Amino acid sequence: MLVPISILSFIFILIAFLVTEKNAKYVLSGYNSMSEEERQNFDIQTYMPFFKKFHIFLGITLFIVSTFLYYFISDDWCGFFLGVYPILSYIYFVWKGSSFSKIKTRKQTFITYIAMILLF
Repeated sequence: MLVPISILSFIFILIAFLVTEKNAKYVLSGYNSMSEEERQNFDIQTYMPFFKKFHIFLGITLFIVSTFLYYFISDDWCGFFLGVYPILSYIYFVWKGSSFSKIKTRKQTFITYIAMILLF
């Protein structure tokens, strides 16, 4: 169980360092499908530090809590946490990430809520 914990935590931390402002329009989901006009209305300069901090925090807390659960509670709870915690974290991420758009549209709000519901 320590191998999946380590791999998953490492992947989240790696994502934080692989996605940068320079390559975001190629690899960042959602941002890469925006038109140039929509990209101008999205504050990528403040979004990227949030993106990086979120993924580093997610990777570190996933590793610490999962390891604790594995050694001190049970491997079943550890597995449950490994499956649920990232999904719940991404619900917060989608909600908070939508605030970086300079212009709020009904379509964007609707898509944000749909994404959060699907993750839930």
